[in-house]
Amino acid sequence: MVERPPGRVLAVDYGDARVGLAITDELRLTVRPLETLKNRGRKHLCGLLAERAKADELVLVVVGDPVNADDSVGPRARTTRAFAGELADTLAGFWAREGRGAEAPPVVLWDEGGSTQRALDLIHRRGSSTRRERRRGGLDQIAAAVILQDWLDLGAPEEPAIEPSRNPEREKHREGGRDS
Repeated sequence: MVERPPGRVLAVDYGDARVGLAITDELRLTVRPLETLKNRGRKHLCGLLAERAKADELVLVVVGDPVNADDSVGPRARTTRAFAGELADTLAGFWAREGRGAEAPPVVLWDEGGSTQRALDLIHRRGSSTRRERRRGGLDQIAAAVILQDWLDLGAPEEPAIEPSRNPEREKHREGGRDS
């Protein structure tokens, strides 16, 4: 059994219209679907997720990476990776502004291959209407839970994390307000 450091991990199933979220317990033993957010733009979404990271005391964020079946990176994966980079930047900036002692939760990409189909299968097996679940956003949060469970089952790797970009304002804050 893989020993995991304690702390909650959030999974994000990023989509153009909706974004599904799932979370682990403190010991990373269980995963539960959390909620589905409307995607009102990356900046807005990243702000909401930074607030959630603080409130839930997250230690890591896993973003589902929709690479193609041949592992190539298509337009959907490029969009998702741009979001993940912006999220890493937002979390780092938020942590710096909040004066939090620890580093911001890292953001890692995880292959989400088949997560939506597996979520549909789970919904069908429990006897729910897939059409109703799609409309109310349940599918997205279940897909996020599938991504997070896969990540846990395969050893919960935290590397490679997406590095926040070198933002001069954040660097200034890290150095105690000095311009250097």
